[in-house]
Amino acid sequence: MKPAMPAKAAITLCLSLGILFFSSTVAVAADVASCYEAPAVAGKLSGFQQEPEREVIVILDRTVNYGPNNGRQFKDNVYRTLTDWVKAGDELTLISFGSLQPGGYPATYFKAMLDHPINGEARERIGVRTLRMVDQCIPKQNMVVQKKFTEAFEKAWSDIDPDYPNTPLLNAMKYAAGEVNLGGEKSFILLISDLMQHNTDRLTFYGTKPTSYRDNDSAFQLASVDSIVRDTDFKGARIYGMGIGYDATSRIGSRILEKLETFWKAFFRQTNAAVVELAPVSLTHTPGN
Repeated sequence: MKPAMPAKAAITLCLSLGILFFSSTVAVAADVASCYEAPAVAGKLSGFQQEPEREVIVILDRTVNYGPNNGRQFKDNVYRTLTDWVKAGDELTLISFGSLQPGGYPATYFKAMLDHPINGEARERIGVRTLRMVDQCIPKQNMVVQKKFTEAFEKAWSDIDPDYPNTPLLNAMKYAAGEVNLGGEKSFILLISDLMQHNTDRLTFYGTKPTSYRDNDSAFQLASVDSIVRDTDFKGARIYGMGIGYDATSRIGSRILEKLETFWKAFFRQTNAAVVELAPVSLTHTPGN
């Protein structure tokens, strides 16, 4: 894709400008209109409206201490990752969660598709004026999608509070799985979380409680949340985790990190997802590689 303002550059642009989103409400549904639905070309592009080629779903856990300056370095790393990932034809979704209280439940903050240009022989079947309008619209639409996603992400990030009680971690996984539409190799999930704490005493990932990572194997832990596992289906989506075991104020031991990875790999396997990577900070894989 080579528009005037590439889709990948838009996140970098928005980051450098420090764009913020001041609305206190969650923005969902039809966040950015498609060029193919513009009034000026309505009725002239029947059959050309494209479905998403891939979906990129970002899940942000707002209960983690991501570091000093409100986790600026960690957040910048997220933006760099998305700059490498996102391209025209992707549907981009943001899900965030904090706690089991108003404003903290898992919710979709943003969802929109980056329009893909009309290519190949299809261009010959469209009038020159209509084609020109679409060609001029798509780079702008892609940039608006990236800009509005960044605004929504900044709003969610500004609400991070490591002291949130009752983190709905597994509830968020179930919610996110319900947002997966394409599945398999066309669905990529960027999961930003330490993956350390769930909201009940039946399954806590800290300390020495009976069902903590410190004392039990993944099979027993999974059994304790069996109802969520049964009701969650990621449809073969690929999971990329950033932040597993991460805590800016302390260092997690290798033994606990190993148990975390064992549990989550088992959880995602049971819920029909494919774990590509679970990293404390930076990912080494990108979709398709």
